[in-house]
Amino acid sequence: MNQEKDATPGSARPADVVGADLVFSVFLMAGSLWTFSQALGMRVYGRLLDAPGIFPMVLSASIFVMALVIFVMSLKKGGARKAVHTLSRPLEVLRNQRLIRVSIIATMIVLYGFVLIPLLSYGIASFIFLSSLLWYLKAAKPLGIVVISASTALIIVFLFRSVLHIPLP
Repeated sequence: MNQEKDATPGSARPADVVGADLVFSVFLMAGSLWTFSQALGMRVYGRLLDAPGIFPMVLSASIFVMALVIFVMSLKKGGARKAVHTLSRPLEVLRNQRLIRVSIIATMIVLYGFVLIPLLSYGIASFIFLSSLLWYLKAAKPLGIVVISASTALIIVFLFRSVLHIPLP
């Protein structure tokens, strides 16, 4: 079994990362297509460029194109073979620390978007999400986490409501 190493600029990427790129790019493409379809369903009040769905459409289209590039690059580097090989050993996959870490962060994002925001105000939900994420990533000391999370949530709420006059969920 080859040892995992972090890829640095200019170095060869480990084969498991190439396979993971392929799998993750498929999820990114599917998610961006779903987001694009949801944005298409938003009502247009005047011109298309003024529609609330234009930014999500542009963003999801950009993500789709970038994921497609990653997908093609991964295919060229043998990502399909490596992905099939890795996924054929589910217990080994479930013990992969990178996968566990990414899965936890993805779960946090889903909970933030589909549980916290609908239940709480946007500012409070954002504070809880940012605090949890920074704590999990061990990005700062506890006081720093609270200060960063609170100030970020307050700035975003202030900018959107008072400066841009955009309602938050």
